[in-house]
Amino acid sequence: MSLCEYLPRLDSILVKILLGDDVEPTITEIAFVKRCLVVVTRTTKHTVKLPVENKDHLKDAKITQILAKGSILLLRISLNRPQDPASFTSLSLSKTQKWSVSDLVRTPKDANNVNTFLFLCAYCSATVVDSRDNKYADMPLEYWHELMDFWHCHKPHQKHHENHLKNYGAIVPKDNHVYIGASYLFLKRNSSSCFSCKRNLGELTNDTAKLYKWNLKLQYGDTTETFPPYAYSYYAILDRINSGALRKLQVQSDNGSVRIWILSVGLSVSYDSYVLDKALKILYTDKTDSETEVLDVPLEGVYVLASRK
Repeated sequence: MSLCEYLPRLDSILVKILLGDDVEPTITEIAFVKRCLVVVTRTTKHTVKLPVENKDHLKDAKITQILAKGSILLLRISLNRPQDPASFTSLSLSKTQKWSVSDLVRTPKDANNVNTFLFLCAYCSATVVDSRDNKYADMPLEYWHELMDFWHCHKPHQKHHENHLKNYGAIVPKDNHVYIGASYLFLKRNSSSCFSCKRNLGELTNDTAKLYKWNLKLQYGDTTETFPPYAYSYYAILDRINSGALRKLQVQSDNGSVRIWILSVGLSVSYDSYVLDKALKILYTDKTDSETEVLDVPLEGVYVLASRK
């Protein structure tokens, strides 16, 4: 078993290898092969997949530290490559989310230069939204309304006159407009269910519906994409970081809660053969804290997946 974490501020990769029974290893060979680090001891060969985009990132890499602690071998790899100083903060500052407008404009266009894609029911593949029938816009941050108290149309030291009071209200989509949130499509619709199989796809408020992305599929050309349910919690956590610089949250649902601390944002990590990009490093506990801000997740399936990923 191996675990690697790219440390962008130090431009290095920290590698941990579980040696098993080889508790006093003698390294006979060590080398970079394509995107992997190969470590050979007297008894075992370990091939570790590194969290880099391609083998060129390892061109000038050097191993600067090797340390054995019991059955764990620790190595530090210095990449020695030019870095964008903002690269490790770009994820928390980015508004790009799966199936946002910036994603949809990459889909194929027809003869009229209109993007062609379909949102389908995830259960029966019936068409729910056709790109050619609507206009699309990204929703603001999920917690935009909480910031309204800090916006002023008068000088803060002046008395707040009643004429300045505004009804914050709710965003209501226009006809043939689809507003895209972190985890839902928001549009005018008289039902939140699929018109074909009748499965519920979201929630209905008056004549507007929020259709959750994990109940949909995105189809364009020969490609069909799905939205993993745990992405709801992922993007909701990013929104809290963006809107309030929060790093501690109580994530809860009807079936329980976990308290989390977000230690790092936008990490590249590899675990055995799996490589994760734009990951969050999270410390968590089942203990609750009444003083910690609460993040509600609406579905049991979303919470279960999110808390165990």
